[in-house]
Amino acid sequence: MSIPSDVFDFVTAAVSNTDAADSVFPFVRPAADPFPFVVYDFQGDEYKAGTWSGSSKPFVRFSATVVSRSIEEAETVAQAIVAAAPGGGCPYRVLMLTREYEPSYDGQRPGEYITTVQLETL
Repeated sequence: MSIPSDVFDFVTAAVSNTDAADSVFPFVRPAADPFPFVVYDFQGDEYKAGTWSGSSKPFVRFSATVVSRSIEEAETVAQAIVAAAPGGGCPYRVLMLTREYEPSYDGQRPGEYITTVQLETL
């Protein structure tokens, strides 16, 4: 398995019982996909020995960002990710959770509630 596929599997499993279950994407979401959705990206991989050696795993930091039209839904999906780490052999821990709001561009529809969960490997 690769780091991106491991993170995808973790996030997908974490939100499997939420309205974002079928909407998990790396980096960006397809424009036609509905709300809520989760986009994950990576802050970096750190190798303890300074270089990659097939036997050492990197220290990985990544974020899972939930975007929704309601604050309750964004919070529910984000808390599902928080609840999934650590536990049951999960290799990640939560560093921080942040909340933002972006108003709609046209002022006619609800804005976007954005909750970001920052995680790292144990």
